[in-house]
Amino acid sequence: MSGDAREAILRHPAQPSLGGHYGWQIEVLFKELKGTLGLGEYQVQTRQGIERHLHVCGLAHLALTHHSLRAVGAQAKQANKDVPLPRFQERFEALRREVRKDNVERFVKRIRHAKTRRRVREHLLAA
Repeated sequence: MSGDAREAILRHPAQPSLGGHYGWQIEVLFKELKGTLGLGEYQVQTRQGIERHLHVCGLAHLALTHHSLRAVGAQAKQANKDVPLPRFQERFEALRREVRKDNVERFVKRIRHAKTRRRVREHLLAA
């Protein structure tokens, strides 16, 4: 390789295959995975353990994103359009609230007396 070609490559390195448009989104993804979902806190030493932990964190992120897209509704179904989602922590809290509400509803369905059922539902949802 000539000196001119080497110098041109050093001044203008090739773009990474996932760079450009997706680069920032990938950085945000890993920041969310490390910060909230514990990707950076794994304490396994085997390659298989690290891969499993990475997959679990990725699946958790996918579940939160899917839940948020369902909440957005029809706007998320439009092709080739970016959909603004809430911040990651807000998505996490929204999913927790929905899971809690579902658990409360399943619990109070077992209570036969309507007035007691209503009071228990109100008390558990207020807590």
